[in-house]
Amino acid sequence: MKAIWTPQAQAELEDGVNFIARDNISAAIATEDRVLASAAGLRDFPNKGRARPDGRRELVVAATPFLLVYRVEHDSVLILRVWHTSREPQA
Repeated sequence: MKAIWTPQAQAELEDGVNFIARDNISAAIATEDRVLASAAGLRDFPNKGRARPDGRRELVVAATPFLLVYRVEHDSVLILRVWHTSREPQA
């Protein structure tokens, strides 16, 4: 399986990392690495995240405030959102 990032998910990750980097560049890099590693892990274990009623799945990224919202398609995992958990419930 391959992981495909939507432009929205890419922008949300970039925004989140940039926000963290304002205070701590090392923490921002570590956070980005964790998010990317979690997304990469979905290629081998696409059903790892919790199923949602709308057909999407969500995976909490350990040691970060982020949640990956994704959908499993035929031969790929489509990363739809990189949601900061302190925001309103995800769409």
